[in-house]
Amino acid sequence: MRPEPPTFDVTELRENARVRVRVCGELDLATASGLADRLRSLHERNTAVLLDLDELDFIDASGLRVVLCAASHAANDGWPFTVTRGSARVRRLFEMVDIDKHVPIEDRVS
Repeated sequence: MRPEPPTFDVTELRENARVRVRVCGELDLATASGLADRLRSLHERNTAVLLDLDELDFIDASGLRVVLCAASHAANDGWPFTVTRGSARVRRLFEMVDIDKHVPIEDRVS
């Protein structure tokens, strides 16, 4: 019996003037391009985004790259983009690479 592949899910929820993009499961090489495409589409429409990483079980370098690229677009052209603090695993990676200097992190709990 084969093990089931890790789950990954992206959900968009409209919240007043922005969209919460909730990511659940594992953000890795196999799933990062899908999230990148979704964020690119929202960026092209200049839709304000809160990237919700609170239910993310795992993130690798390719997932981190998606977050950093989105933050770079936000910094360069004023796209309203923020990220939640994320799950414990996400926070640990963010602390290791000192990401808060490069990514706008939303402090409030929602």
